[in-house]
Amino acid sequence: MLCCVTCYYFENCIPTPLLDNTSLYDKLYGKLHDISSLRVFGCLCYVNSLTANIKKIDGCFVPRIFLGFKPHTKGFIFLNLKNHKIDVSRHVTFL
Repeated sequence: MLCCVTCYYFENCIPTPLLDNTSLYDKLYGKLHDISSLRVFGCLCYVNSLTANIKKIDGCFVPRIFLGFKPHTKGFIFLNLKNHKIDVSRHVTFL
C-alpha cells in the first residue's frame, strides 16, 4: 500500500507530453508542485527524538532509513535501525 501511494504521489508531479509537458498537479491546481520535500528512498537519515526526559549526554538523533511519505500529512515514514519498527516523523535530517 505504501509503495502505491508513493508512486501516485510522484506520478502526479512528473510532467507528461499528454498534458503539454505539464504535470497533473499543475492542471488540477493551476500552480507548480513544491518538490522540496522529495527525498531519495533508502537513504540514511536521523530523526530528532527529543523528549522531556532526555539528558544532555544522551543521543537525541536516532539513525533510520527513509521509506516513503505519509499520505495527507507532512510526515516521512522510516525504518528504525535500533528496534526495526516503522515510524513517522517530520523532524528529520537527511544525509
